Parts: sequence; structure tokens; C-alpha cells
Amino acid sequence: MKYIYLILLILYFICYSSAHGGILSGNVSKEEYLRQNGLNLVRDSETGQPIKGAEISAPSQGITTFSDENGYFKLELSPAKSFILAVKKEGYTPFSLTISTIGQKNPLMIAIKRKSENDLVIDSALHHLGDDNFALNSSNASKFRLRAESPNFTKKFYIGNILNKHAVYLKIGSIIGLDTDIEHKLSNIEINSSSTPASVYINGIKITELRINGDNQSIIIPMHALKSNSENVITIETGVNKASRKRDYDDIEFLNLILEAR
Repeated sequence: MKYIYLILLILYFICYSSAHGGILSGNVSKEEYLRQNGLNLVRDSETGQPIKGAEISAPSQGITTFSDENGYFKLELSPAKSFILAVKKEGYTPFSLTISTIGQKNPLMIAIKRKSENDLVIDSALHHLGDDNFALNSSNASKFRLRAESPNFTKKFYIGNILNKHAVYLKIGSIIGLDTDIEHKLSNIEINSSSTPASVYINGIKITELRINGDNQSIIIPMHALKSNSENVITIETGVNKASRKRDYDDIEFLNLILEAR
């Protein structure tokens, strides 16, 4: 399974890089999850020590629990083909991942990293963009639980001096629902229509297009798109159905927007 995922990721990277300047990676980096025998566990990614009092939730289902003094937790979930799992703890960077049907049957060990002074959490809530008009066999349709807010998301955030940083990245914790051509191919979905990619803007400058669903996608932000020591604005616009005669928005959900300066 690991090799299949790697091949798909490489194929996407080639397609994406040829059309766009940004770098999109689906790896989890220091935050990682491993399925193993035993109870669900949350630990520190650097020390390996269990984390007490971490908030673990399935936002779409409105279910929340906390890890015990040994880092263990259990979620009583409604049956679902898949969902986004969120993990929060003061002093740590918010973490999320998409749990599949198989993942629900296997215990998890989740490693989260301590928040760096170079990490800025722009938003940590689950958002549903679109118009609530989607086919049941469209990408990730079975995962949706929230009503659509609108076709786009906009939020202001303040950053200090970034001129001394080599690069600044936008990390999207988890995104589901993208109905693009490449997502249909990767997911082996047979559907007559597809949607244009979702677009991400910083201060009105388009920095990338989102074409695949996944966790911890990292996008480099051009320095000229950011304003140091000032308020900035991020906008995410969902795509539209390419075959529809009227404007039919693609329904997507995402969780966690984090700015990382490196």
C-alpha cells in the first residue's frame, strides 16, 4: 500500500509541477500516524512521550474526547465510510488526517509536534464550501456532514517580519471532496462530470490550485504575495462543475490552515 501511495504521489507531483509553480506534498512530515495493535494513542513527535489532555474530535460528527494521563483515547463514532479526525493540544500545532473505513477498525498512534514560533495557525475549524448540490457517487460525498457556508472562504491574519525567512508555506491539514479529473483517476471514480480545481489566494494573488484530496498538503507562498508587519487575507474558492449549464459549485471540506516560515 505504501508503494502504491508513493507512485500516485509522484504522478501527481509531475502533473502539478508542469502546470504550476508551487510545490504540493501529501506527506505528514514530523506529524505521523501508525496503525498498530492496542489502544489509540497520542504522543509527542520529538520525545515520543504520551500526551495527556489532547482534544481528539470528529468535527463533522460533533464528537469530541480527550486523551487520558497515558495518552490513550477512544472515540464513539457513528458509522461512516470516512471522516476527518482533528487533534489539538495547547502548545502543539493542530493536526488532522482523513480516516478511512479501514482506519476506523485499527488503533492509531498519532504523533504531533510542538508549535514553533514560526508557526501561525490561521484557522482550525472544519469548513464546507459549495452549494450542497452534489452526486452521491462524487468524490468524498459520503464524508460530508456539514451544510455549505458559501462557495468561498476568506479570513484575515497578521504576520510580523518575514523578510529574513527563506520560505513561507501554507499547510492545509486535510481536504476532501475535490472532484477534479486527476482525483477521479487516483480514486478510480466513474462519473460523467468533473470540476475545476479549488483556488487559493493570498492578498488577491493566486498562489496555487488544489487538485487532489489529502492530508498535510504544503504550498510555498511567493514572498511578494505577503505583507510583513501587516494584516493579510487568505481566500479559498471551490471549483465549478465543468459540464453543468448553470453554475454548479464543487462541494469540499477542509480543516486546519497553518502558515509555516522556514
